[in-house]
Amino acid sequence: MKTSSKETETLLISLFKEIEYISIRTSLIKKKYNRIISKNLKDRFFKEYKYLQNKFKETESKVNIIDKYLKDDFSFNKILKEKCLRTKSELYENNSLFFV
Repeated sequence: MKTSSKETETLLISLFKEIEYISIRTSLIKKKYNRIISKNLKDRFFKEYKYLQNKFKETESKVNIIDKYLKDDFSFNKILKEKCLRTKSELYENNSLFFV
């Protein structure tokens, strides 16, 4: 099945927004986690962080599949791939946050 350029662009933009949301939300959780006193809120942050990690893995696999099949070296999918790599490094950096 061949997809149109517009459909591909829409998919890439959607994935980019998803990665951006995950990046922003996880950085906020990391900044706020140690300042929180409430055990319930810490537990919610921990669960949300794990959920976002899983969501990122799903999104990353989609990005990798798209990158594999789109051959253009200078396109939006390459920007998306780079965003994915940077977000991955941010997401797993200081992973010991919740074990302090």
